[in-house]
Amino acid sequence: YGGPASFRVRGSRHQVPAFTYNINRTGVFIRTLVPPPRDSELILDFRPPFGEGRVRAYGKVVWRKECSQQGGPVVPAGMGVIYTQTPLADGAALAAGYEALLSAAPGQRATNIDEVARAPEE
Repeated sequence: YGGPASFRVRGSRHQVPAFTYNINRTGVFIRTLVPPPRDSELILDFRPPFGEGRVRAYGKVVWRKECSQQGGPVVPAGMGVIYTQTPLADGAALAAGYEALLSAAPGQRATNIDEVARAPEE
């Protein structure tokens, strides 16, 4: 999932344009050329999956990858951010968008193992 985003480090007034690259229930990967240091506390604004507006979430940088960094996860430059706080309505929009994203992504849904066990062998 990708969409326009912006962030700022708490205590700073400098808003940084960015782009979401991946999202899950507990956090988001933000593409940026210069990710802040690990443990930085951020204020994030981005479009939730299937949303037309923007949500705000507060988070903490838990890992980062710089442009020239060798090794580590095979992702573009950016940072993994875990949510530390989401306002009620923003959290509801994130949850609804994430569930819709899972439903729309073929092959990404969990398989019910009981149904697989009963499936014919053809």
